[in-house]
Amino acid sequence: MIRKAAIDIGTNTTRLLIADLAHDGTFTEIFCRRITTRLGEGLCNHNHLNDTAVQRTFNALIIYSKDIKKYKCSNVRAVATSAVREADNGEEFVRNAKRETGMHIEVINQEEEARLTTLGVLSGLREKPETAIIFDIGGGSTEFICIDTHANPTKIIGLSMGIVHLSEKHIKLDPANQKELNTLRVEVKKELAKVKREIGCIRDFTLIGTAGTSTQFAALDLNLFPYDPAAVNGHKMSFSVIENIFAELKSKTTAERKTIRAVEHGREDLIIAGGVILLEAMELFNAKELIISDFGLIEGIIIK
Repeated sequence: MIRKAAIDIGTNTTRLLIADLAHDGTFTEIFCRRITTRLGEGLCNHNHLNDTAVQRTFNALIIYSKDIKKYKCSNVRAVATSAVREADNGEEFVRNAKRETGMHIEVINQEEEARLTTLGVLSGLREKPETAIIFDIGGGSTEFICIDTHANPTKIIGLSMGIVHLSEKHIKLDPANQKELNTLRVEVKKELAKVKREIGCIRDFTLIGTAGTSTQFAALDLNLFPYDPAAVNGHKMSFSVIENIFAELKSKTTAERKTIRAVEHGREDLIIAGGVILLEAMELFNAKELIISDFGLIEGIIIK
């Protein structure tokens, strides 16, 4: 048994998971924490991590360092994804993080991100699908992963399309008007067309959604407060249910969404872009149902 700490530095959220990993690859969660740091704020406009967002993330890492020390972790792996990958000052961020927080950060590519996500998602499913497409809607990118009958990723398609970037680019009004929603939908459709061309025709597969947008819609469907990972993991949602939740959300202002108990703090302004990607991805594959996974990248880090 080894006690491990995993940190996922995303475009919107920075997360910590501490778990005891057994020799057979199973793990027991000991402690988790997530902080909305919005590291990718403004990145789509000037390709640079701004000082305020960087400091928010460093503050979160300092808190996590204390958690790791408290729980006496013998192994720590911190990874950064699209925001740090894409920023022209990404290397500077890594250097300064080491100096300011003592944390060594590994910037992983989309292939490694997808591989770890697959490990995490499949480890959390009670029923393993024969074939599946996993999609991970992130703050700065979205990944689609095709899984074969042996649970191996056979194809990984990464899109530079995430909910932080899309929200900043397309949504200026509150709530967004139909024109903004239409231009947002057009861009999402255009990006998703690349996925269809790469994947081609796949029959009899399970569509699995992981990460914050998918789990947020599940929490809203289940009216969860506080959030319950066990209830969300494996939850099935039909296209029509997601469509109805989205219709209600888009009619509200950001302030009104913030009052909904099941809406995660820091996601109230991003859920519209996330909902558009979610619905368009289901339409792309003609999927009538989506399985939600609460497991993903950070659990994959623990297992690996």
